[in-house]
Formats: sequence, C-alpha cells, structure tokens
Amino acid sequence: MGLSAQTNSLKILRVGSRRGIESVQLVRRVTIATVWLAVIAFANAVLPSDGELFDIFEINTGSAQHQIVLSGAFTDSGHTELAVINSEGNASRSVTVYRLEGDQWQSVREWP
Repeated sequence: MGLSAQTNSLKILRVGSRRGIESVQLVRRVTIATVWLAVIAFANAVLPSDGELFDIFEINTGSAQHQIVLSGAFTDSGHTELAVINSEGNASRSVTVYRLEGDQWQSVREWP
C-alpha cells in the first residue's frame, strides 16, 4: 500500500508540474505577443506620414571600371560627405568628395 501511495503522489506531481510549465509557456507567449504589438504601434507612431524612414538621393558619380564609395567627414568635420574612388585598372585613379548642400549632392573636392 505504501508503494502504491508513492506512485500516485508522483503522478499528481507530474501533472501539476506540467500544468505549471504550460502556464509559464502561455505567459511567455502572451508577453512576446504584447511586446511585438507595442513595437509595431511605436513604429507606426514615429513613421513620417509618407512612410519613408530616410530621404532617398541619387548621385551621379560617373563611370569607371571600379568604384569605391566611403562615407565620412573628409574636408569639413561639420558635414557628412561621400568620397568616391574611381579606378581604371592600374592606369589611373581619382577621388571625388561629395557633400549634401540643401537637397543636392555637390562635388566639393577632386584629386587626380
């Protein structure tokens, strides 16, 4: 009888702990869903009315066999600039620095 009672109590503990695990998993799922809903609501609140996060610009950098584009502050520490390195194999290389002036990218410095 003692052995049977221990087996029954073990079964009760297993069922109880399984329900505990299931409730923890349910709380975790609800928490994750709530966090995602909050993230989506925040993203919709901060998005501009046109839906664009960034301004889109097109810069004509010319044609070359190889081009490397670097961002930084090369000629003026107060402005963000783009340096475009053009290469025609081993023959010639040139560097052009572009800066955003108003709403246009302008060439501000060139090195042959």
